[in-house]
Amino acid sequence: MNLPGRTGDVDVAAGEIGGQALRLGMVDQVVMNVVPVVFGSGRPFFGAMGPGDTVTLANPSRVVQGDRVTHLLYDVVGTNPREPRREDGTLAWAPAEQE
Repeated sequence: MNLPGRTGDVDVAAGEIGGQALRLGMVDQVVMNVVPVVFGSGRPFFGAMGPGDTVTLANPSRVVQGDRVTHLLYDVVGTNPREPRREDGTLAWAPAEQE
């Protein structure tokens, strides 16, 4: 993640916040720790991704097999986020019209 005036790594967890950062192009690498256990219907790793959201990952640059876990490191090579919109269809970050 690139932040003005900051250097080094910034970690963002998966889920809604991680998915938002990923969709907005703020993430340059994705680390996944895969544990082969079935948990019912499961939850999306990066929160709700819509049909217009596209995130492209390169082949894993690092794969480490552990005891009942596989660690994967992917570079993010592209994103095509949906633009968040209000109920009236205007962009969420555009100023709301005053009445």
